Amino acid sequence: HLSGRHDFELLQQMGLILLQKGIQEENPQIFLMTLFGAGFSNSARALEILEKGLDQIDPQIQLLSLNFIARGEDDRSDELLQKAMSSDFLSTRMEAAFHLARKKHPHAVGQIEGLMFRLPPVFKPYFPPLFALIGTNDATAALKRLIEDLDTPVRVESILQVAHLGRDDFLPLLRKRLSLSNVAELEATAFAVGALKDSSSLTKLQKLSQNSTESVRLAASLSLLRLGDRSGIPQLL
Repeated sequence: HLSGRHDFELLQQMGLILLQKGIQEENPQIFLMTLFGAGFSNSARALEILEKGLDQIDPQIQLLSLNFIARGEDDRSDELLQKAMSSDFLSTRMEAAFHLARKKHPHAVGQIEGLMFRLPPVFKPYFPPLFALIGTNDATAALKRLIEDLDTPVRVESILQVAHLGRDDFLPLLRKRLSLSNVAELEATAFAVGALKDSSSLTKLQKLSQNSTESVRLAASLSLLRLGDRSGIPQLL
């Protein structure tokens, strides 16, 4: 008579055998269902099956496998995430970059910077959230460089991410940017210092609440209100 423990192990082994057989099938439906089975099994032994999905020349199959792989907390799962950074599909590489950032993987910053520099500049605004999410010293250094990037959308996105994640360690850098003339950046920075509850920026926010540009006035007035200063209320009415 087998104990319940042994019965479970036997069923698990049988399941893995079925999955290994299913992943060899040419029928796309069976292949897809096998990937779901491997993913939901939550077994480290199923990673080799999920890797076969990562090797397919179909971005949707790659993304499906990748999201199951990202649930793992072992070294092999992390290796496969790094492998996905070499995919032929940008969607797969960006998704892998997000998971590496979320896990704060030691190689995440290098991998993500490498991808950022290989892509056309138009993609650069998508990267500040990843560095902000990692939060390590090297990621913070990368984010500071992006806040001073030559491209306005990159600077604005970086500032908004700093505010979103409550990174008050960036306040000294943000305070300096409250004196700039770029409208989009002024609006983002005015919002950020308010979100970060920076009372040191009150005087500059009061001045910006009288700015000639409506969006800047509104952002500054909202931040003043967050800081307990009601002088900007007329601008909000």
